[in-house]
Amino acid sequence: MCRHEDSDRRNHRGIRYNNLISSPFFYNQLIMSRYEKFKESFKGKKLRESLLGYAFIALPLVIFFAFSVGPIIFSVIVSFHKWGILTWRMDFVGIENYVKILDDRVFIVALRNTLLYTIVVVPSQTLIAMGLALLANQKIRGATFFKTTYFTPAVTSSVVISLIFYWLYMKEGLINYLLSFIGIVGPNWLWATSPPNPNYALLAIMMMNIWSTSGYYMVMFLAGLQSIPEVFYEAARIDRASRWQRFRYITLPLLKPVTYFVVVLSVIGTLQIFDQVYVMTRGGPYYYSTTTVIYHIWNKAFRDFKMGYASAIAWVLFAIIFVATMVQRKLVKEAGVLY
Repeated sequence: MCRHEDSDRRNHRGIRYNNLISSPFFYNQLIMSRYEKFKESFKGKKLRESLLGYAFIALPLVIFFAFSVGPIIFSVIVSFHKWGILTWRMDFVGIENYVKILDDRVFIVALRNTLLYTIVVVPSQTLIAMGLALLANQKIRGATFFKTTYFTPAVTSSVVISLIFYWLYMKEGLINYLLSFIGIVGPNWLWATSPPNPNYALLAIMMMNIWSTSGYYMVMFLAGLQSIPEVFYEAARIDRASRWQRFRYITLPLLKPVTYFVVVLSVIGTLQIFDQVYVMTRGGPYYYSTTTVIYHIWNKAFRDFKMGYASAIAWVLFAIIFVATMVQRKLVKEAGVLY
């Protein structure tokens, strides 16, 4: 009898609960209580804490919008105008600036140089960085010193490195002096005077950048190597796997995410090369042989004062970088690299 009474009470309470939550009054009360709590958070001490928090982030937000978001939006607007920067007058020209890019022979040469530079530098510095990381990961005396030595160029100003290599690449510079000891007459690396003479300027910049950036990416590969569990290598040694087999079947697969990250950063960086060209060759020595897209943008904006056209080229370069990044992401997704 008691069991039946308990069951009836539970059913009755369930019916009352269902009737309560199904009534509009219940939801009105719930919303009002939430609203009251929300208002309470802006009163007294909580209001002061909220205002203090917003005050702390106000200056960084102003700087971010003023020097990042603002210029980006402004460059989009300028790309559809003819603006000479020395005057406030901006004439709307629609997509004329973008159409002119197709007939710009210097842009085509600059894009070719930039793509060639990317194709050569990215694989080279990635392989060298991986090799340096493998060496630095060995438990040998002086490993810390070598890590520091490899990484030093990465924290040195690119302008300083460019000036040093500018002197090294001179006709009577140190590189040609060392080549003379093995019977090689060094070329005029940066300033070949006419087309019959071989032009090594772009190659010289490539070699300098490979040397200066490999240490930076070495640190990334080193972090990836040290995150691989040692138990995998111990199991491989028990199975009598050789060093090459351990590298091929353990190290390389587990380094794929790091490799993808390094390649993406390398591609983005090499497509935006500017300072080395500006310091060492100014786009020369002839026929725009070292002019890159970013250097061409700088020329149009600050030498020819064609801000609208320069902004249009900048957004075309952004589209190229974006597409290249998306293609890489798609390829590595299909290969199962991202996990």
